[in-house]
Amino acid sequence: MSFSDHMRRAAEHALSAVPSDVYLVGMRIEGVDQDPRRPYLALGYNTESHYRSEMRRQSSPDPLEVRWLYAHWMLDVEREAFIGHPEADPEGAALLLRDAERLGLRYGVPDDEVSDNAGAEEERLTAHFDGLCVDLARHLHRSGRLAEILGRPTPVILYDMFRGDAEIALSTAANPPELLTGFLSFYEGAGAVSRAGGPTPVPATHRTGIVRWG
Repeated sequence: MSFSDHMRRAAEHALSAVPSDVYLVGMRIEGVDQDPRRPYLALGYNTESHYRSEMRRQSSPDPLEVRWLYAHWMLDVEREAFIGHPEADPEGAALLLRDAERLGLRYGVPDDEVSDNAGAEEERLTAHFDGLCVDLARHLHRSGRLAEILGRPTPVILYDMFRGDAEIALSTAANPPELLTGFLSFYEGAGAVSRAGGPTPVPATHRTGIVRWG
């Protein structure tokens, strides 16, 4: 089994247990101890009931911001599935390491073994893991499994708290455009998406091997 296959199986298992009023799936790209050389995926979600609760809690709420900005979501590790994390998912972590080594990617390199090309190696690993996460979201959509499990087509928002410029690029690559209307409307208002409807220029690390949905 490849790590990609493992991601699909783990994601479908996790999604089968989410509440019925989910309106988005969140894929947070993380690093063990915030180390990008040891990436894993935290799979979560947000619900309509939580959205309404957040709207009531805010003194002057912006409906689009509360709905689409991840700071307002249910960021609760007890509700998230950690895919590829060495402690929470040792099988996935082993598969990720094996696949990375086969591709010549330096995963989890100790500090005393970092090479002079550490920056380029980290970018390659980041681009590879980004691509795996985008491919997972695309699979869930195109196979029909996401709509089957949740009862309707649902957007999958990919984000990295330490790479704010990745969210729009990865999410637009991972979803049919019609599922991101509200998401892009929010970021258009924030100036992160052009009035013509396209995202701001994508950093080079996010262009590698990743194209927009089509």
